[in-house]
Amino acid sequence: MSEKLKDAIAIPAAYNRPNKPLRTTITDLKNSFVNANNQISADGIAPFCSGSGRFLQEVFFYYSKNGEAGICSAEILKRSRKSCGHWAWGMGHLY
Repeated sequence: MSEKLKDAIAIPAAYNRPNKPLRTTITDLKNSFVNANNQISADGIAPFCSGSGRFLQEVFFYYSKNGEAGICSAEILKRSRKSCGHWAWGMGHLY
């Protein structure tokens, strides 16, 4: 089921293998993914960063055991915000 859920996430064009690094914020990233995927909410997305918060490392999307879009725990959201502490960060591409 995890592969099916992964494949169901639409990556917004701006984030899908950009030609050059781009700068964005957590809010803009979350809004872009929510707009491209009407089944998820901003609190169901948790980006994590590297380089002291300067570079996007990975993005978690939370689902219930039966495959429905879920909400991240308060602890996960807090860790995500702490990980991506800078107001904007750069990224290469998402797979």
